[in-house]
Amino acid sequence: GIFLAERLFGAVLVNRDALMDAYREIFKLAGFGLGGVLKKTGELAWKQGIKHIKEQFAVDTESLDDVITGLSSITVESGMAKNVEWDGDSRQIYIQGSLMAQAIETSKRPVCYPLSGFIKGFVNEFAGTAMDVEEIQCQAQGHPCCTFQLKGK
Repeated sequence: GIFLAERLFGAVLVNRDALMDAYREIFKLAGFGLGGVLKKTGELAWKQGIKHIKEQFAVDTESLDDVITGLSSITVESGMAKNVEWDGDSRQIYIQGSLMAQAIETSKRPVCYPLSGFIKGFVNEFAGTAMDVEEIQCQAQGHPCCTFQLKGK
């Protein structure tokens, strides 16, 4: 069969520089008190798009590994990140070159709230789960990659 990633290839286009500029400005104006709002915004913004992709490409899978493969493809192809790796045993996603981390550059806290929301919405919609996603380490903190922990089912 066709893998989820192959069905999603090129389905989303994002202007990386414009998003980085916008994200920098949001943080300048609002500070870090917006984490929950930005995460929820990322989740809700992608939810409709994800449903459309699922219907348009007749994607029907509940395999978490297949879902993460699709997530990796769309995240890299859209410019949201440069590389995505998955550790199914620890249920962690490792992302290098996150658009948000590169926009903010230096922070004491993780900054990829919209990406956390995107991952949460994507995984829950395609895998049919009710997981939460938390960024536990960020490149903006000086870590080699952003690490997202999947929690739940």
